[in-house]
Amino acid sequence: MMLSMLLRIYALPLMLCLVASPVGAEVNGFATLGAAWFSNPNADFAYNNLSSGAGNSRTIDLGLDSNLGLQWTTKPAQSVRLTAQTVIARDASNNLVPSITLANANFYLPNNLSLLVGRTQNPNFLYSDVRQVHFALPWIRPPREVYGVTSIFNYDGVQASFQHVLSDQWVFHTNFGVAQAVSDYSRDAGDHVDQLHADNMKYMSISLQNAAWTVKLSYEQGNLTTQSQRLQDAFTLLSQSDAALSDRLALVNKDYQFATLGARYESDDYLALFEYAWRHLDAYFGERSGAYVTLGKRFDKFMPYVTLARTWTTVGNSSNSIAQQLYASVTYSASSASLGGSYQLSDHVTLKGELQVVAPDPGSRWAYEAYSTQYDYNTHAQDVLLSFSLNTVF
Repeated sequence: MMLSMLLRIYALPLMLCLVASPVGAEVNGFATLGAAWFSNPNADFAYNNLSSGAGNSRTIDLGLDSNLGLQWTTKPAQSVRLTAQTVIARDASNNLVPSITLANANFYLPNNLSLLVGRTQNPNFLYSDVRQVHFALPWIRPPREVYGVTSIFNYDGVQASFQHVLSDQWVFHTNFGVAQAVSDYSRDAGDHVDQLHADNMKYMSISLQNAAWTVKLSYEQGNLTTQSQRLQDAFTLLSQSDAALSDRLALVNKDYQFATLGARYESDDYLALFEYAWRHLDAYFGERSGAYVTLGKRFDKFMPYVTLARTWTTVGNSSNSIAQQLYASVTYSASSASLGGSYQLSDHVTLKGELQVVAPDPGSRWAYEAYSTQYDYNTHAQDVLLSFSLNTVF
């Protein structure tokens, strides 16, 4: 039912894209139909900026991973490439809506230089470019312990890239850019949707790659501001008792730093992945880090894998009760272990399944979404997430 609804919604933009495409343009697509079950009836397992999922809101959730996307590319000149991509998926308010995830022009310059102008995806991770193309991922979804350290996904700006062949085997690649971004999120299961604004973003990444290995290091800094009436009310109340503390903790034009380190080894038989992410924010959000390791072994068309992941948050302490509540509200520390597998049904279709055990630390208040009043934050819970997905590219 969900897939047919997506196809109906997507029919008009698909037709317009095909009609408007000049000769030589390429139209490609991807789609995922997923289902997830979560063992905890008093909270939802959600992902990215989603505000609901399986668990408290629904026994089996079909929107956690399901999406449908189209990408249109053309080269009006030898040195220019135009790209546009739109994806239909669940948003922060629990609606299926299309969003523009790519819209850029890439200019290829002499000496292995290129200049990209427009919208691109968060460039800092190993799987940045294909984050929403679940067919291309080794897992059902990227580990949120690392990929959830930041809430910024679509970058609007300018990016310069340089590539150099170091030897017959190794290629050096670097990119740097300036951008701004806006992300929607909700902390009350979609009843109210707030916005996170990132400005003055400056980022750089370097990577080394050969046939089997990829090593990547990224760094980013900028300013963050959130538009949330509930937070504004909390800081207005806090300012009545401590105006200086309120200004220091408020998430208004505050500096942040974000860094990632990743390594991938991939051969015909084995897959090994490691990524680490760190984010520091000069506001009540504090400092958050995450890391994971994935190991996989291919047996012809089947690849089982195991992932171990951990995320942790460092926040301040205050004798002010309102400030302490703000600190507690964003504490997110948890561990997870996943056992999954991917089976290639054809060159364009994969079937994936994953069993994940999630263990939030006692007091962790941002591990899940849509908490019920019966959820006990102080226990060391161990919850189970069971997920399946059918993925295709076309």
